[in-house]
Amino acid sequence: MNTLIDIIKYLIFLADIGAGFRALYCLIRIMANPDEVSSYTKKINHVLIFAVFANCSLALMLLVERYFL
Repeated sequence: MNTLIDIIKYLIFLADIGAGFRALYCLIRIMANPDEVSSYTKKINHVLIFAVFANCSLALMLLVERYFL
């Protein structure tokens, strides 16, 4: 069970890194093309919502696991 939890933690960590790079990429694209600010801000919002959901799901899983153990 610990191996599975470790794998899930690493996947969440990779998802956070990917979300950070995606947000950084969108910010760079905004600086390069200011005409598409609304499109890229919407994409940044979606990436941030994804990161929050991924981290909340991990926290909820660990909370349930520790409750029943």
